Amino acid sequence: MTSLDIAFMTVPWNRILERFDKTSVKLQEKSLDLSVAVKLLKSLREYIGSIRNNFNDIEKVALSLSKVISKKYNTEKKRKIIRKLTPDEMIRNEEETSFSRQEKFRVETFIVIMDKLDICLLKRLEQYNDLDRKSGFLTYFKSMTEKEIVDMAKYLGKIYPDDLDCDIFPEEMIHFTKLVDEEDEEGKIKMPPALKCLQIIHDNKLNSVFPNVEVAYRLYLCLPVANCSAERAFSKLKRVKNELRSTMKNPRLNALSLMTIERSLLKEINTDEIIVEFQKNKIK
Repeated sequence: MTSLDIAFMTVPWNRILERFDKTSVKLQEKSLDLSVAVKLLKSLREYIGSIRNNFNDIEKVALSLSKVISKKYNTEKKRKIIRKLTPDEMIRNEEETSFSRQEKFRVETFIVIMDKLDICLLKRLEQYNDLDRKSGFLTYFKSMTEKEIVDMAKYLGKIYPDDLDCDIFPEEMIHFTKLVDEEDEEGKIKMPPALKCLQIIHDNKLNSVFPNVEVAYRLYLCLPVANCSAERAFSKLKRVKNELRSTMKNPRLNALSLMTIERSLLKEINTDEIIVEFQKNKIK
């Protein structure tokens, strides 16, 4: 644990994992809309970039963690391999390509990890960005011109032709933006979240006035934000089948299922008489 390499990496990873954990928890909230998720992931990329550019500051923090930490990196210094030059090649200055241990650790370890992390974030952000470009205007329409809103509404209508009326939806959207006009005390425009916009329609029973707008918001809010795999769910019948697979065959399991489904009829039957009849048949 006295290695500067290990001490150095604990500093950025502690910061990164703490931020990733908080962001991950937020992304799993059921009330979170897509535009906020995009902003969170973009801010994470910028945060990774700021850490990537603060190598010297991180090194100072790592050295201050303990007095027993080495002042030098453990990167092995290998012997230079000098290739024999042909007569037509220019003489190279080998000192220009020779890295110190600190620079070697920065270039070959730290920068590589940060860039890989940034690429992984970008890969996950691409799909969110694509969806946000198509329907994100439903959240930040107050910062757009009427022409931009009409163009985006027409574009979204072409994507969902079976759900939205391309001829009516743009005008509905313009009308709806005039309805949702929230300003704070200083007169600055406050952006209403998508969920609140849909709630305004439902609370005021405006479904008949803005039918396409309501459908658009329902489509937008149903888009999954978290891209993790869901936990597998097992039905009770499947658990019974797995547990009693070796002792129960399908006919009996099907009979139990039928009894469960028709339990209202089962309660009307006198099971005592059936049990007595079963015992008599067994004795014979």
